[in-house]
Amino acid sequence: MTDVSTDIQAEIRAARDAMSQNDLSKAERHFRATLRSRPKNLVAFLGLIDIAIRRGRLNDALSQCDRAETILPANIGLLHMKARVMRALQRHV
Repeated sequence: MTDVSTDIQAEIRAARDAMSQNDLSKAERHFRATLRSRPKNLVAFLGLIDIAIRRGRLNDALSQCDRAETILPANIGLLHMKARVMRALQRHV
């Protein structure tokens, strides 16, 4: 395993730990750091989308979904997350 892969895994673990403690700011920093190193990392995209949803930034979450779709089209995890965002948006109309 390369140092970059190890760093990415450490960032994802730190982000997930922060999410479990509801420290969304810390989790967001780690997910964004992951995307700087690995711009196509689905886990980081899904994490950022989840954070946006939790913060009530649904339009931001939808934008993140659309951006992720251009990189990772037809990914089932991403499609589920986008459906979650769409349902939340419909409830707020």
